Amino acid sequence: MFKNLIKFTLFFLLAIALITYSLIGIPIKASNENYVQIFVNGKNIDFPDQKPYIDTKSNRTLVPVRFIAEAINNSSVEWLQETKTVKITAADSNIKLSIGSANAYVNGITTQIDAIPKLINDRTMVPLRFIAESLGTTVQWDEKNRAVNLETKEFYKVNNNKSKKQTTINATELSMGDSKEKLLEILGQPARIDLSEYGFYWYIYNQDYYNYIQVGIKDGKIVALFTNSRNWSLLDNISINSTQANIRANYGEPLQYILKNRTRYSLLNEQNTRDVYQINDNYISFFYDVHSNHEVSSILIIDKNIEESFRQDIQPNSELRVSFEKQMLDITNATRVKHGKSPFKWCNNAAHVARMHSSDMMNRGYFSHDTPKGKTLANRFNDYGIRYKMVGENIAAGQQSAIHAHESLMNSLGHRKNILGDFKYLGVGTAFGGSYNTYYTQNFYTSR
Repeated sequence: MFKNLIKFTLFFLLAIALITYSLIGIPIKASNENYVQIFVNGKNIDFPDQKPYIDTKSNRTLVPVRFIAEAINNSSVEWLQETKTVKITAADSNIKLSIGSANAYVNGITTQIDAIPKLINDRTMVPLRFIAESLGTTVQWDEKNRAVNLETKEFYKVNNNKSKKQTTINATELSMGDSKEKLLEILGQPARIDLSEYGFYWYIYNQDYYNYIQVGIKDGKIVALFTNSRNWSLLDNISINSTQANIRANYGEPLQYILKNRTRYSLLNEQNTRDVYQINDNYISFFYDVHSNHEVSSILIIDKNIEESFRQDIQPNSELRVSFEKQMLDITNATRVKHGKSPFKWCNNAAHVARMHSSDMMNRGYFSHDTPKGKTLANRFNDYGIRYKMVGENIAAGQQSAIHAHESLMNSLGHRKNILGDFKYLGVGTAFGGSYNTYYTQNFYTSR
């Protein structure tokens, strides 16, 4: 009965981008153990004289400021000889650092840096992570190849289908266990590749939010599928907007627990919002929209062995943090498009404020929009110099992923109102640790 069930079928006009980004397989060699190479969106950055290196005292990567600032987003760099200060000016960030000083300024706000800028061979060497993140760029360290991979905010942008070649594909099918090569043949290169909490990598297809899908890949095979798009369905015609009654009529009563290493993980407290079934060698989750007749809002399929080996104690990991933040933007925008709304635009400054609030809640052990000393969202935006005429915030804690956090927020009317509201920008910040293990903050706003 279930032999061919775990397939997604898609009927739509598939827009295949002529140009895609790939973050895979960059061979690197280095002769000096302190020397590192820098890649921006997969491109190796050339430093003609003074090379980047790892400072042994701070264990931070230092780079010549001009080359890295210009490579990230064509930021302008100004050197003030009298004060030995470097100024970096970008579209939404202004940064000042001085030689020999641990004080740095981002949009006028003072912050401490743990790697002090220095002059070497007439080049101003600055901490790479601080500069990159202040310019809205994510940073990932490749230990094996001793390389730093930077992803600019271009990775957050939604592609415009007008500039793409279009090919009609009927009855496109993806199955659990299919090869990565088949996935790429059908859907092309993903817009992004994200680490998952399970350890496999999500191939993110956000080029068209109407057809949004995440495909999990491990050892060259599909081990997970997730979508909240109405255009994807299971082969038995179960799809987004099927009801909980439809699901139970098809599959019977859902699981009450999952057995992991002889320990039962209960699912009973979720059965108003999610039903889980074991079908062949997979677990399939149907998430429900409790404010829309318990219709299916999204479908998640995970390989049985991967699910049963997973423990929810997520360790701090900057790569996973960035993955959750990006996915929360994408899943939110796919939800908005499904409800007839325009996608949010990503705001790095709002994301920074959100990330700091998630970290503060985690570090100080509270869960609230206001800090223990009464600082509000408006205070945080004002402190960071974000000008707004309308602002909102969602917070969540304890959910194992961006998928679970989003579904929880959508089932709360106040949070749902923000997600489907008339804001223009969204920034997301995640933190790991503390009593809840995971903390999520979404900051929404419309600028003045």
